[in-house]
Amino acid sequence: MTYVLLLLWLPAADPSGQVVANVNGQVILMGEIDREVERALKGRTPPPDAQAQLRGHALEQLIRRRLVLSFLNRNGQGASADDVELRVEQIRRRLASRQRTLDEYLKKTGQTLDELQHRVAWEIVWSPYVSRQLTDKALKKYFQSHRRDFDGTQLRVSHILLSVRDDTVASSMTRAEAICQEIRSGKISFAEAARKYSTAPSAEDGGDVGFISRHDPMPESFSRPAFALEEDAVSDPVVTDFGVHLIQCTAVKPGEKTWQDVREPLTATATQHLFEWTVRREQPRARIERMLPNSEK
Repeated sequence: MTYVLLLLWLPAADPSGQVVANVNGQVILMGEIDREVERALKGRTPPPDAQAQLRGHALEQLIRRRLVLSFLNRNGQGASADDVELRVEQIRRRLASRQRTLDEYLKKTGQTLDELQHRVAWEIVWSPYVSRQLTDKALKKYFQSHRRDFDGTQLRVSHILLSVRDDTVASSMTRAEAICQEIRSGKISFAEAARKYSTAPSAEDGGDVGFISRHDPMPESFSRPAFALEEDAVSDPVVTDFGVHLIQCTAVKPGEKTWQDVREPLTATATQHLFEWTVRREQPRARIERMLPNSEK
């Protein structure tokens, strides 16, 4: 089951204590979301109109962490109540050595004890879980399955761009699908279609933009589907900030990096993949509720 969470950011007497979600009976408060946003910004000041979006992303991340914890608890890999209490007691002792109490610390940081316990549980279980799963054998296997993303492979690509400036995305998608069918059926070559239909500067060159690397110079929304193509293949319509594209891979220049050469970025990507995989495993069992003010229920 998929849950879409739409937040209603309404003023409250104490906004930080406003309940905004409930995951398997565990509440998430506005204050926890705001602290997650602060950690992500690392002291930067966001544009005023970005606040709601940042909070939405933060809430989604917090919900997903709750799902990961639920998965690990259900599979006997979670932090026990004793483990969490021991870690909280260690925090109490460190604070006491500086003549401070846990209550003072919670008040100063704006946290509830429940939030602290969730954060502690996450710290206890996540890194060991990653270490158990992402062995050298697993990293090597992931590299082999996603070689082009890491080994320095370059692709020569052409594209057809249909601008949405004077059109809607839906209508541009429909046009792109029709053009794609023409190309795949052999009625027109990709280069001819680019000259005829594309609004990109590369149109006069048959759509050719030369060689690109996995993360440069094109945006991820373009590079990801491009690097999924075999030589001479044409993509389904792809949407980016520039419009709707059809992409053709015209040549492949294989990379030579090994998985050991790219261990750091490989581990980071595989860790995110593990996180997403774990969330998907737990999500069908989850009970996620969006909280509305009494007047809206």
